[in-house]
Amino acid sequence: MDAFEELLEPRGPLMLALSQTGKVVRNNLNTFLRNPGEDGLTLRGIRSYMAVSIQGEDLKGVLLLGNTRGAAFAEREVALLEKVAEVLDSLVALPLDQESMRGRIRVLEEMCRAQEEKVRIKTDLINMASHEVRHPLTLIMGFSEVLRDYGDLLNARESVEVVGKLHKAADRLRRSVVNMMEVSRLESGKLALSVEEVDLVGMISGLIDELKARSSEYVMDMEVEPGVERIYADPDKLEVILFNLMDNAAKYSPPGSRIDVFVKRSRGEILLGVKDHGQGISEENLNLIFQPFRQGEGGKGVSAKGMGLGLYIVNRLVEAHGGRIEVRSEHGKGSTFIARIPQPESAKENQDSESDALQA
Repeated sequence: MDAFEELLEPRGPLMLALSQTGKVVRNNLNTFLRNPGEDGLTLRGIRSYMAVSIQGEDLKGVLLLGNTRGAAFAEREVALLEKVAEVLDSLVALPLDQESMRGRIRVLEEMCRAQEEKVRIKTDLINMASHEVRHPLTLIMGFSEVLRDYGDLLNARESVEVVGKLHKAADRLRRSVVNMMEVSRLESGKLALSVEEVDLVGMISGLIDELKARSSEYVMDMEVEPGVERIYADPDKLEVILFNLMDNAAKYSPPGSRIDVFVKRSRGEILLGVKDHGQGISEENLNLIFQPFRQGEGGKGVSAKGMGLGLYIVNRLVEAHGGRIEVRSEHGKGSTFIARIPQPESAKENQDSESDALQA
């Protein structure tokens, strides 16, 4: 470590930030460089840098990252560089053949891509949220001002219409906030399930009523196989799954079309399906629809709105239940989304008994 310490040893005042693993973060180069203004770093406009040692059995080198801002590196940046250094440590510690080296490099590249994707999602979420929150808030403010200033002048029909629009805007805001909170939990790794018995029929009926209240342009039918009226799942997460599937079907269906919601049982799993009769999904878009901030193309008479988070959240929440989601679609003929939710063995036995009793 002498060489490492000598390389970084300053002359004059110095401020250091050390992590628990001993990695070094230094800021404000002009306060400690041997020859301020003449050093190669400052000549390139570098004002802050972070250095970590690369070691096998002994010091092999130093990985140095610099930038043109003088502020301290963020904790996530320190953590990422330390992860990179750990991989590099392992690369130099063992004799590796060429193929093993490629494998280690691929792992390193995947780590970097994963970190970049998290940053991108957070940035996109903030940008999209600003619009999704601003629009319904503007409507809420506008309609509430109408009631405040002209409520006494409105007749009963007009009052009901204004209150209905106010409620619709508030509901849109609530759903946007719920989706943003779910994304935040998913990306932070803090998602926790609280599984219990759920009245599935009651939940679906309530969601159908909610969607019909928002728009009466669609015909929604529900078909539940006998014996699966109640299932085991996290009720809050299950409601998010079902609502987003049903809301997605409404977004991409022409007014007046039918949306079918069905529930079936298959080999220890509950199949929650939503079928629309809209424009369908092209083959090239099938692999993209579960990515965040992706939206399908609107068809004739269809105006897709939202953040493009619904199906991403659905997929992640279904996976959190140990299940998977399937899509069957033909462009121009509609789509069917099926969420497969595994059930405990005890639940399957109870459902079998109930089904036998119904058939008897």
